[in-house]
Amino acid sequence: MNTLAMQDALTNFSTQFKSWWETLLSHLPEIVLALTILVISYFLSQIVYRITNKIVASRVNQQSVGRLISQTASALIIFLGLFMALNAVNLGKSLTGLLAGAGISGLIIGLALQGTLSNTISGIVLSLRKNIRVGD
Repeated sequence: MNTLAMQDALTNFSTQFKSWWETLLSHLPEIVLALTILVISYFLSQIVYRITNKIVASRVNQQSVGRLISQTASALIIFLGLFMALNAVNLGKSLTGLLAGAGISGLIIGLALQGTLSNTISGIVLSLRKNIRVGD
């Protein structure tokens, strides 16, 4: 009786594995397109980081603020590439849920860190102004 159950389980596994393999092969072009979009967005984010860093370095004296602005621009490019890749794989419903979750998470984090974020943004704005220098 054990061998019959083992054969049945093996047949079920084999059938399921064939189904997964066929699904993977049918969606392979979308997966390759999504991976290509992710790689392109990564390299594009590196280019945006360098360009933004050069532009900001000429206008801001503090390197940390320049890096912060450059990294933010780079992260936005990567997130845009991620959303485009998810859309290329036809995960529209998942993408909508992901955006909704990110919005709610951002709202919660923003409210929880309101004072800290206010001070951080104020420091960035003060460092961008020309008439205020470190040590004033």
